[in-house]
Amino acid sequence: MSEDHGAGQQVSCDCVPLYGPGAFLIPYLIALVFEGLPLLHLELAIGQRLRMGSIGVWNSISPYLGGVGLASMTVSFLVGLFYNTILAWIL
Repeated sequence: MSEDHGAGQQVSCDCVPLYGPGAFLIPYLIALVFEGLPLLHLELAIGQRLRMGSIGVWNSISPYLGGVGLASMTVSFLVGLFYNTILAWIL
């Protein structure tokens, strides 16, 4: 007999992680505390002092860093778009 893996059937996999969510969660929290939050506070403080947006703040630090502000703006837009799409699906 052959196994039929149709659209409604699930394929079993023995690739269940043994270490649980800590293998991702612990490095994520370390990166968040030591990299993410200091950069957020730096950008907010300089932006408030110079009365500029994200792109202007990074341009004032160095003209080569203007892309960091553009990237953060793009990521914020894409995350907002993603979450609004999920909300539209569930409502």
